[in-house]
Amino acid sequence: MSVFHAQNIDLAYGHHRVLEKINITSSGSEVIGVIGANGAGKSTLLKAMAGTISYRGQITLNDIVLEKQNRRQRSELCSYAGQAINHTFPFRVEEIVAMGLASQDPFFASPKVPERVLSILNELGFEKSMHDYFSELSIGQQQIVMLAQTLLRQTPLILLDEPSAPLDYRHTSKLLIALRARATNGALIFMAVHDLNIASQTCDRIILLHDTKITHDGTPQEVLQKDILEEAYHINLDRFTHPRTQKPFIGLDL
Repeated sequence: MSVFHAQNIDLAYGHHRVLEKINITSSGSEVIGVIGANGAGKSTLLKAMAGTISYRGQITLNDIVLEKQNRRQRSELCSYAGQAINHTFPFRVEEIVAMGLASQDPFFASPKVPERVLSILNELGFEKSMHDYFSELSIGQQQIVMLAQTLLRQTPLILLDEPSAPLDYRHTSKLLIALRARATNGALIFMAVHDLNIASQTCDRIILLHDTKITHDGTPQEVLQKDILEEAYHINLDRFTHPRTQKPFIGLDL
């Protein structure tokens, strides 16, 4: 279990303030969905947590101040998968996934690495493609590979930016089951997501960003209310209750 604190996080791009007075506390073992309209700061918040952009405030994990850690130290605590996929070199899937351990084992010397690579690809339903070239995969398939690379590292803090956006139903299901398993085993997972129904069914907790601030923070039942969402997204929505899980189900009021 990991104790996480983000305290008074402020962040701006030039004169454009994106995040203001962000405070989040978690004791781990949960999936936290970060929702909000385009431009609300979801990706920016995850980048701040990952240490890829500068911010004011402090983020700690188990009393370790993340911004004071070097890249290697931070990589042992936190793994991050963003939306951009930039690999163009002719590496095979298994090689790209194994690169997730580069910070821990620069030479991939451990005999357990191939076994771990196969295990995570099998968990995500992509083991049959492990010898394929990354550059020849579809965008959705490339996303699976990058998620496998991220999850392979087994860090206590996992940050995912729109992880299921390009995935089909099968691989989305595989991913969400994998995330739930890691949360059960103690990991803290932040997931920026636009699909409110994925957030509802998967997340223990949802944070809504609106006008640079966290306006709501609670369970899916608490946050995914019709009036709250319509104010944040400026659109009419329908809200139902899932017949099996009893969690909110959100639809467009067209």
